[in-house]
Amino acid sequence: LHSFPTRRSSDLTRKLLRDDGAAMTALQAEMGVTLGELDALPGPDMASIRNALADGVHALSTASDWLLELGETDLPRAAAGASPYLRLFGTVAGSWLLARGAAAAQRHLAAGGERGDDRHDFLTAKIQTARFYADNILPRATADATAVNRGSESTLALDEELF
Repeated sequence: LHSFPTRRSSDLTRKLLRDDGAAMTALQAEMGVTLGELDALPGPDMASIRNALADGVHALSTASDWLLELGETDLPRAAAGASPYLRLFGTVAGSWLLARGAAAAQRHLAAGGERGDDRHDFLTAKIQTARFYADNILPRATADATAVNRGSESTLALDEELF
C-alpha cells in the first residue's frame, strides 16, 4: 500500500490538492447559496433537506480541510483517506443537486398548479426524492468524513505481504 499510488489517491492529488482546494472552496460556496435558498422556502421538507445538507457540507468541508493540511506534510496518510473522501464528496454533491431541484420545484408549486395534474405530481416527486435522500442517504457523509479523518493509520498499518 505504501509503495504504489492508487487511482483514487491520484484523484485526490488531481482534484483537491493540485489547486490547494480552490475548486472545492468554490463548490462549497455554491452549496452555501443553495442552503440560503432553502432557508427562504416554507415547509418541513425544505427545512429537513436544508438541515441535512448543512451537516453534509460541514462534513465535506472538515474532511477537505484535513486532507489539504495533511497533503502538504504526509501524502501517504492523505491518500489513505481518498476512497472515503470520494464517497463523501459524491454523497454530498448528490444531495446538493437534489436539493437544488427540490427548491426549484417548491418555487414552481408555490406559483400555482393543481393537485393531480402531471406537473404538480412531478414537482412533488422532486421534493419527496430530495427529502428521502437527505433523510436516508446523506447521513452516510458523517461516517465517511470520520473514515477520512481517522482511518489512515489503520489503512497504512496493513502489511502488503499479508494479502
